[in-house]
Amino acid sequence: METNKPQRRKNVPSSLMRETLIDTVMGLIRTAPYSELNARRIADEAGVDSKTIFRCFPTLHDLYLATLAEMHRRVVLQIAEGEGGDIRPVAMAEEMTRFAVWMSLTGVAGSAINEVNNGGDSALKPFSLDLIGVDNAASARARDAFYCLMISFLTAQVTVAPLQTNVFSPETLSDVTTLLLALSEQLPTLTETLGWSTDNQASASPR
Repeated sequence: METNKPQRRKNVPSSLMRETLIDTVMGLIRTAPYSELNARRIADEAGVDSKTIFRCFPTLHDLYLATLAEMHRRVVLQIAEGEGGDIRPVAMAEEMTRFAVWMSLTGVAGSAINEVNNGGDSALKPFSLDLIGVDNAASARARDAFYCLMISFLTAQVTVAPLQTNVFSPETLSDVTTLLLALSEQLPTLTETLGWSTDNQASASPR
């Protein structure tokens, strides 16, 4: 009887197998319930024995973290190439956010998830701010605060908005986007108004 399962792979270099397993998890994130992201399903989908996973990664959590890191890398590239631009999450950013939330619920340490995200911040933050048009004349403190607002809004669109459509209506989401874009244009002026200049970032407080 024929089956649709992939044929077993043999003698694949470990580095290539790691990439295969990461790509497999990314594919399952798009096509299968998260509850099926277990060793057997991943191995079957990749065409390997489940023991192969643990030759490449100490635990499933390590495979999840490696997958998250690769998603983060690709999101940075998408944003660097100009995808997005109106404070809406790029497609993979939505998948990455949902996956990270699921990982935290399944017991992956929050510190480990944060380490993956922070590891790419040096690239993701400036690309994101430049894409939105945040002026470099704004202080680092103001840019950091705006980035926090922007990421919070992006996360809300992915995790909360689908569950609370009466609050997060398309019209309201559009209005928030307009408001944030207007705020980005005024950020250099607000930097001075709030006293968030480069010289006194540490001591300044909101008025």
